[in-house]
Amino acid sequence: GDEHGEHHPHHDDRSPRVQYEVCAPVVLHRTMMCRMRTAFEDLPTRARPGVRQAGPAPRRRGAIVAVLSVLAFALSLLVQFHVVPLHSDDRDEGVYIFQAEMLREGMLTLPEDEYGEFFRPWLSGSAEGRIFTEYQVGFPLFLAAADLLLGSMRLGLALVAALTVPAAHGFTRNLLGDRRVALWGAGLVALSPMTVLQ
Repeated sequence: GDEHGEHHPHHDDRSPRVQYEVCAPVVLHRTMMCRMRTAFEDLPTRARPGVRQAGPAPRRRGAIVAVLSVLAFALSLLVQFHVVPLHSDDRDEGVYIFQAEMLREGMLTLPEDEYGEFFRPWLSGSAEGRIFTEYQVGFPLFLAAADLLLGSMRLGLALVAALTVPAAHGFTRNLLGDRRVALWGAGLVALSPMTVLQ
């Protein structure tokens, strides 16, 4: 009460600092709960505990991905043999093939005194009397292995197209947590010109 004996039940004699120290934990707790709830709502359906996601059954989903992979393989061969039999307008394809043939012959570089004046590969340079191509040996080595094991570099490219489909499906599913979207993404990749041409 005050000096007149009056009592003010709603009056708080605590300093603002004391009030802050009392109220701050409550506010912080509520803020954290709100953020946790928002984060939970933003989680993909797959990541929410106790929630079953709608979508095709695992066997059916696997069958769809397999069919899309076969489709990508077939489209890649069809395009390579009948649409661009001399390869596409991406002119570095010839460099990759040439480098793959060099690797099959056991050569990483070419002697400049034999090829320098008469023949110079596109996208190549020379140093210390040797001609070398611009690209690393990774992809040309794969082409050389495909030619050696499968009998054709084109079959190797078609195999890459087929394997790209399940890779895209798995990546999309892990990223978004949505099985249907992952299947749609795999289908778009299977029909993508980048997949069937490259």
